[in-house]
Amino acid sequence: MHRISRVRVLKRFFPHTFVTLAVFAVALAACKASPQHAAVGFNPDQVEVKYFQGQWVVAAGSLLLGNFGDSEADARDAVRVIKHYRFDKHCAVGPPKPAMEYWLVNDHAPAGPIEGEDALPFNPANTIVEQINGSWKIVDGDHWMLDFGDDENMARVALEIIRKYGFEFMCFVGKPARKMCYFRTSGSAPRSPPPAPAPVGAARLKVTVVEGAGRPAQMPVITVRHAQDPAVQPSVIAENPGRFELPPGPYNVTARVGAAPETAPRPVVIEAGRITELLINTGTGTLELMLTAGGRPLTRVPLIHLKAGSRQVGTVTELPAKFQAPEGVYSVELPLQPTQNYTIPDLAIRAGETTRRAVEVPCAVLTVVVNVPPYQPGSGKFPRVELLQNGRFVTALVDNPARFQILAGTYTITARGDQTEFGLREISIRPGEDPTVDFR
Repeated sequence: MHRISRVRVLKRFFPHTFVTLAVFAVALAACKASPQHAAVGFNPDQVEVKYFQGQWVVAAGSLLLGNFGDSEADARDAVRVIKHYRFDKHCAVGPPKPAMEYWLVNDHAPAGPIEGEDALPFNPANTIVEQINGSWKIVDGDHWMLDFGDDENMARVALEIIRKYGFEFMCFVGKPARKMCYFRTSGSAPRSPPPAPAPVGAARLKVTVVEGAGRPAQMPVITVRHAQDPAVQPSVIAENPGRFELPPGPYNVTARVGAAPETAPRPVVIEAGRITELLINTGTGTLELMLTAGGRPLTRVPLIHLKAGSRQVGTVTELPAKFQAPEGVYSVELPLQPTQNYTIPDLAIRAGETTRRAVEVPCAVLTVVVNVPPYQPGSGKFPRVELLQNGRFVTALVDNPARFQILAGTYTITARGDQTEFGLREISIRPGEDPTVDFR
């Protein structure tokens, strides 16, 4: 049996896994964990980016949380995510070779999206453990999520964790290689606690980031670097306003919002016992896009790419799709199938403003069910279902039922088993329709 997966998570993520074996070896020795499950706690306020032995890493004090190689941008994005959700525990299933990692907040699942998040939605109620080509995997429909090799028990431990915390999204940091993975639920994002009193002799810096005409920016990444000593590690906060407690002295402050580039350094001198305030205007704006089909929000949300010409600026996977970017005219691309892209042109972003648009996408979700023995749903045998349009191949799935999000139009559907042809069906689909074709 073989499944055609939308995203090959197991191939793209695990060769660059964010988990360091040394961390979990220590965790296993220090806590009462099962041999297949380890966790290590940390203070999110201590999380920072460091340059160590030629590598960009994320650490909380002396605890190494991740290695991002030569990508400073990915390391800083990881810090932004950790501080946004207030992660305080890093967990893994499968030491000494972790096959799944997840993060918790006060022993609960993190909730709510973050701007620009690379997230794959799934339904925990439909997620199962299944053996595919001799390998035990956690799957959600036609999506392969996690691969545990020949260890069925480890896969079932991971599935119990997914259901225990009610995870609904599998999220990643790092492009093109995914170097950090975390799971979350839907719902409201957590609020950050108020800042603690400053230590004696410390100086405080408050940085507020605005867009264009003065509207507060959403979740900017604020970086403070010492102006005279490059050996001092930069401080990074993904909050607005950003509050820093630092030794007195001269610093340079930058901000980055969404897909916009980092601002030019702003010099500032902070003094002990005083709060210095700084305002940074990034000149960015926000685009909020609702996608509908037949007047209803899309039931299956594809990857939504914001593009400036041929350059990809950002990607989201939730509705409404929200992008922050410099003022300009953009397009949005929806890859519904490998051979079907839908483009929405002429989307203007204005500095300091939120532009809201609702766009009707001429697409539908087609469900194909094969009820011919021995290929009934639930039988464990999966037919291959192909879609053709004007004699040209569009897409295929090995699943039952097989669900396709495709552009409206007329299609030819074929279904076959190992040595059996189940015939052809012709169907005309209108936008917003969700038809079902049954082979009997």
